[in-house]
Amino acid sequence: MVIKETMKKILRKKASTGAKSKIENRIEKLYASKGDIKGEVDLIWNPIANVSSYVVQVSKVNGKDTWKEVDIVTKSSCTVTGLHSNRMYKFRAAPVSGSAKYGWSNIAIEKAS
Repeated sequence: MVIKETMKKILRKKASTGAKSKIENRIEKLYASKGDIKGEVDLIWNPIANVSSYVVQVSKVNGKDTWKEVDIVTKSSCTVTGLHSNRMYKFRAAPVSGSAKYGWSNIAIEKAS
C-alpha cells in the first residue's frame, strides 16, 4: 500500500509542476506494485491529454517475449488480475486515441501478490 501511495504522490507532483512527457503521445513512466489480492498487480502511469483509452499488456519474465492484452481502460491505472501468485511479470501500456495506438511505455516488472 505504501508503494501505491508513493506512486500517486510522484504522479501528482509531476502534474502540478507542469512537467510534460518528452514524447507527447507515449506513457512516460509506468509503475507496477503488488496487488491487494492474491494474483494481482496494480499499474499506474501519467495520464496523457486527448487520449480515449489505454491498452495494457502482460508477459512472463522467464519466457518468450509473448505479450497478451489484458485490459483496455479509460483511466491511467488498472489492476491486472488472474496472475499466478509469486511469479514475475512484465507489463506495458500504450495510449489510444480514436483509431490510432501510440508507442508502448517502458516495461515495468513486478511479482504478483
